[in-house]
Amino acid sequence: MRAMKSIVLIAHGSRLQSSNDEAKQLVVNLAKKLDSKYPIVEIAFLELTRPSIAEAIESCLQQGAKEVCLMPYFLCAGNHVMRDIPSEVKPLQKKYPHILFQITAHVGSSELMMGVLCQLTEQQILASLA
Repeated sequence: MRAMKSIVLIAHGSRLQSSNDEAKQLVVNLAKKLDSKYPIVEIAFLELTRPSIAEAIESCLQQGAKEVCLMPYFLCAGNHVMRDIPSEVKPLQKKYPHILFQITAHVGSSELMMGVLCQLTEQQILASLA
């Protein structure tokens, strides 16, 4: 039997509730697409709202996760990606040494982003000409 895997998508968090709701909906859609490989998909916010990273990880563990993949939903590798997120995860790694934690590269570092940006640019230009 394979270990149950989970994903925690980590967004910044906003004072604007509609922005937080948008991130939550993104995770709902992601969960539908990844259900067979990652049966547990949660959202976490670094600041300004909840659930926190710790709360999202605890939720994954309560649902039976043995592996937690943390994906920073950030475009650039600033302080939040390089320092803040790892420092939030470190105490949980110590608390749960039997759980495999992995922090992925931030979303903006993916080579796929260039293709997405090019497509979006073309769509925006065509829409503005219409």
